[in-house]
Amino acid sequence: MMMKKTVLFLAGLLLNDAYGQLNFERSRIIFDAGQKNSQSLVVSNISADTPYLAQTWIENDRGEKVITPLAALPILQRINPKQEKQIKISFIGSGAELAPDRESLFFINILGLPPKGKESQSTVSIVIQSKIKVFYRPKGLPAYMLEIGGLFTLQC
Repeated sequence: MMMKKTVLFLAGLLLNDAYGQLNFERSRIIFDAGQKNSQSLVVSNISADTPYLAQTWIENDRGEKVITPLAALPILQRINPKQEKQIKISFIGSGAELAPDRESLFFINILGLPPKGKESQSTVSIVIQSKIKVFYRPKGLPAYMLEIGGLFTLQC
C-alpha cells in the first residue's frame, strides 16, 4: 500500500509541469444596449514562455453558434507570453429576434490552443474551452437595484 502511494505522489510531481493558460478579467458580461454598442473582454496569457492562439465565437442559450445579433472579434488571435489582448463583442444586426422585455442569454467561447509539442518529446497538449455568460439587456429595461451595506444604489 505504501509503494502505491509513493508511485502516485511521484507521478503527480512529474505531471505537475504544465503550461500556462489564458485568464479572463471577468466571469460574465452584461451587454446593456441602452448604454453601449460593444463590450470588451481582456484575455491574458499568464505563461512565461508559451504563446497561445485564442479562437472565439458566440453561442445562444441552446448551444448553437450564432452570427447575429452579437459577434466576437477577432475570431482568432495569437497571445504571446505575459501579454494581454482584447476581444470585442459588438452588437450587429437589428436585434428583432431578441425579446424586447427581458434579458437574452448568450455565451462567448474562447478556445485556448497551445503550441504543438516538439517531435522528439512525448507531450500531451490540453486544449481548454472557456465559456463566459453574456447577458444582453435591451433598451428600456429598468436598472438593477443593488444593496451595499444597507444602502440601495442603482446599477445598470
